[in-house]
Amino acid sequence: MKVSLLTIWREPNLGASLQAYATVRVLTDMGHNVEIVDFRLRRKAKRKGIISMLKGALHMCTPYYIKNMLFWYRFKQTRRYTDAEDLCNNPPIADLYLLGSDQVWNPDITKDNADVYLLNYAPPGKIKAAYASSFGFTTWSYNEHLTKLFRSRLEAFSRLSCRESDGVKILKDTFGVSATHVLDPTLLFNGYPEITGKIKYKNTLAFYQLNNDTIELEHLAKVKAADLGLKFINVNKKVTLASNYIWNGCSVKQWLRQIGSSQMVVTHSFHGVAMSIIYKRNFVVVYTEGNRISRIESLLSRLGLNDRLFRSIKEAAESDIWNIQIDYDDVYEKLACLRKTSYDYIGSIFVDC
Repeated sequence: MKVSLLTIWREPNLGASLQAYATVRVLTDMGHNVEIVDFRLRRKAKRKGIISMLKGALHMCTPYYIKNMLFWYRFKQTRRYTDAEDLCNNPPIADLYLLGSDQVWNPDITKDNADVYLLNYAPPGKIKAAYASSFGFTTWSYNEHLTKLFRSRLEAFSRLSCRESDGVKILKDTFGVSATHVLDPTLLFNGYPEITGKIKYKNTLAFYQLNNDTIELEHLAKVKAADLGLKFINVNKKVTLASNYIWNGCSVKQWLRQIGSSQMVVTHSFHGVAMSIIYKRNFVVVYTEGNRISRIESLLSRLGLNDRLFRSIKEAAESDIWNIQIDYDDVYEKLACLRKTSYDYIGSIFVDC
């Protein structure tokens, strides 16, 4: 069956890239023909003048851009849609229009493209569904216009699912629609050997941050690495030029290998936690200001790993959790049940087609 997948993917974010890849992989493994929609949150800039042209050319020559492009080329994708009007006027042709994972229902991220991430462009009569789509917050606090828009669009979906319990509750309480609680697509697999190759364990502590601005958390990770006799590795450290222009950074392959080979992971990222679980690594996750924690709490609660989450750096620093090994036999028993629910949900989508 031909599936048109819309998600947030062509962004300089490792988790976003991998969740798109995992969604495509699970559908392809089921025998479907998946095409990902090349619609981006960041509009294509209209470059004017020689300086702007040179900056654009330089950006496409950086090692960081090339690493991302090589990963994105793994996807079968549509032509690039320049804006929402272009997408609505010339939508991709498919049997099923699927909204993927990540915070596609967060208006603070999608902004004036919120309607696009409600699949407003799908032709009339076509089946629409969502897999592990997320709000990224615990309560809905937007104006009546957005509320009415979401309610009317979501009612037209054949199936809905969310990757956190808070999202399922928002869908029910605010918009009056039922949804299935499923796993983030990255958690549907035991690993990604087709990307990483064979992983060899190392005596390292992998520190994974989303931005280079969590100085206190990085300091804690370095202290704990020394205490545990491990080598500290900053997995997502970026090399920048003038004006924070990113020259180089971690690829998806490097990210997975460094987490997968480590003895301990310290992170504030949902996908940092997800990859620690996939590769059965001991980990500590610390809430940092501005980080959306509901999805992390939801996942850890379902897997019995609440004790790995800390609300402050001080709390994490004083805990004895660093010397406690995770019982992954128990975790994977729970994970197997959650995967079955998720796979069953995906299968149910195609019953409607």
